[in-house]
Amino acid sequence: MKIVKSEVKTLTYALRAYNHTLRQRILALLEKNGEMPVTDIFIALRLEQSVASQHLGVLRRADLVETTRTGKYVKYRLRKSSISQLKNLADHWHNNTEPHRSQRIVGSGMDLAAM
Repeated sequence: MKIVKSEVKTLTYALRAYNHTLRQRILALLEKNGEMPVTDIFIALRLEQSVASQHLGVLRRADLVETTRTGKYVKYRLRKSSISQLKNLADHWHNNTEPHRSQRIVGSGMDLAAM
């Protein structure tokens, strides 16, 4: 796997965005439910709307989620291509550094190998 500098920068930002328990919970919720409106996300996670929106913004800027707007409603879903890139990076790291580590990202409930 050839790693390009610009891709490393993008993936680094995505990993930084991912490295937060609440954002991991949001991603796991979207993985489980597919596309969801913001309202359903903050209700399901028992968050203030502003807190959910801030974290969704971080995930959106990191290209881990994408949005669609229908009237006044914004729906979020996982951005499968970015998740796939993270999986490829995890696979590369797994295969070249520690062959016995799991591909499951600890604490998230997300299994990159299954995506």
